[in-house]
Amino acid sequence: MTAAELTKAKRKYHRSLTLAIFVGICFSFFCYAIHQNLDSTLMYIFFVAFIICTIMIYIGIFKLLFSENSIKQDLLHKNKICVSLHIEKMQCASGIDNDYRLFFEPNDYLHSYIVGVKTYHSLKEGDIIDIEITEFGKWILSIKHNDTSIEYKGYIK
Repeated sequence: MTAAELTKAKRKYHRSLTLAIFVGICFSFFCYAIHQNLDSTLMYIFFVAFIICTIMIYIGIFKLLFSENSIKQDLLHKNKICVSLHIEKMQCASGIDNDYRLFFEPNDYLHSYIVGVKTYHSLKEGDIIDIEITEFGKWILSIKHNDTSIEYKGYIK
């Protein structure tokens, strides 16, 4: 991996970790606020749900920090994997937030990827997507179609 690719992987890792910590703190605050107002069964159910979500968020943070497949291994070994994947299915989920998603043939690296609306309409099923990812953490370094980047800036990992 080049220095720029290492920097990109580190930046994605730090953005992911920062977001997870922020969400964890918010959920912890909500748990505390709900705990102070436990006056009905419904509030108790919300409290238990928030506790479960908070625990899952903190487990995710723990995995980001201490997993064997963490960024530390990628920075140490500096290996990347280049793979070409076929788009198996394309899906557009409408609702509050439109979600344009590409599903790939079964593989060990990437099962689906969210893209922008323009990219979604420029692709079709069966197209080949070239991806470069880190070896251990599977952080996306580059994702291209016909040598044109289709990276979605809102997609962290």
